[in-house]
Amino acid sequence: FAIATGSEKTPILHCHGEQDFVVPVQAAALSKERVSSLLNERSGGNENSYEVKTYAGLDHSVAIDELNDVAAFLKRVIPPIPITTQTDNAPEDDEVDPTKMSVRQLRTE
Repeated sequence: FAIATGSEKTPILHCHGEQDFVVPVQAAALSKERVSSLLNERSGGNENSYEVKTYAGLDHSVAIDELNDVAAFLKRVIPPIPITTQTDNAPEDDEVDPTKMSVRQLRTE
């Protein structure tokens, strides 16, 4: 396992079901520990944020609460996309929430 050069500051959200019998929930803590250790070896400090969220009653599956947490995480860590061209009646040079953009707009950015 290695940390790719240039990804040291990439935030991580690790979601895990507490009733997962395929990959035990303890693996989430071990993963965070390993990534933090590798970052410390490389740069002398953990420059990224590694957030672990667990979900009571969730097995090796996905839940709506988890998806909501992922959506909130992505909105928090991905900055709005500035519009540089006139598309779909959006004012020029305005910042637009990517979740409100059409597929066509996302592809042109």
